[in-house]
Amino acid sequence: MTAYKFTQEKGQNMTELNKKLLKATEVAEILNISRSKVYLLKDRRQIGFVDDGYIRFSHEDVAEYIEKHRVKAIA
Repeated sequence: MTAYKFTQEKGQNMTELNKKLLKATEVAEILNISRSKVYLLKDRRQIGFVDDGYIRFSHEDVAEYIEKHRVKAIA
């Protein structure tokens, strides 16, 4: 209820918010890994996720995961 009220104040509804969330298959494509690996990362809490009855991932969570695993060049 609070989340819905918050999004209404921002001029968005939950459907619009859910469109911005990614499915595990979409995350797998972005990271070039299997869908089961995405769920393994989720289960190990290595990638953030939203559980509202469906498992979804925000673009920010995926970007944060990528940044945490980035190896900087020495040059």
